[in-house]
Amino acid sequence: MATDYSHLLAEYPEKICQDQFYRICRISKRKATWLLENGYIPCEDTGKKTRRFKIRITDVIEYLTRLEDSPESLLTPPGIFSIGLQAHFGVLGLIFLKKACKR
Repeated sequence: MATDYSHLLAEYPEKICQDQFYRICRISKRKATWLLENGYIPCEDTGKKTRRFKIRITDVIEYLTRLEDSPESLLTPPGIFSIGLQAHFGVLGLIFLKKACKR
């Protein structure tokens, strides 16, 4: 059974910012930015440093509905939002480690 998101229409304005988007979806700021930059959610990119994205609340509801119905269609690359080895070795260390493992 699909969740009713009609309360979001009454609670939020027609266009919201990224801050409101990630709070509604309960995701990280980093993932929200990635979803918006890669076209998973239609948005207007103003190019500003703050309040860069303008997202229609109807597009957010559509994203949440798609996420419920078929989460596999909205998968992100594994490990993209975890620091894992990158925090330990750094980016250059990971490149060196990958080359060393290929030998």
